[in-house]
Amino acid sequence: MKLVGVIERVDLLRAMLPPDSLPYTYGSVRMHVKNILLKKDAKVEDVMTSKLITARKDMLLKDVMVKMKKYDLERLPVVDGKGILIGEVTLKSLIIYFTRLIKEKG
Repeated sequence: MKLVGVIERVDLLRAMLPPDSLPYTYGSVRMHVKNILLKKDAKVEDVMTSKLITARKDMLLKDVMVKMKKYDLERLPVVDGKGILIGEVTLKSLIIYFTRLIKEKG
């Protein structure tokens, strides 16, 4: 089960843009986007991001959080050395983790 892509909220937003807004510029990057709503045979690969940003299970939590902030991600897939998906870190899981720590210390 090698990780080959992810679908983030921004990928779905790009996929649902009206056709008259295509192509468009986001920051300094020119985007050519397919409107999947116009395709009855749309596939996951039409929407997913294949340039993956991932974490390893041995990364320090602070480094994971820096990476999430740098790339404006709410979730980060965790992969092993072969690129096999073994889990994910989410913003929600981090909030729960830190909330528990605060309660334990208080």
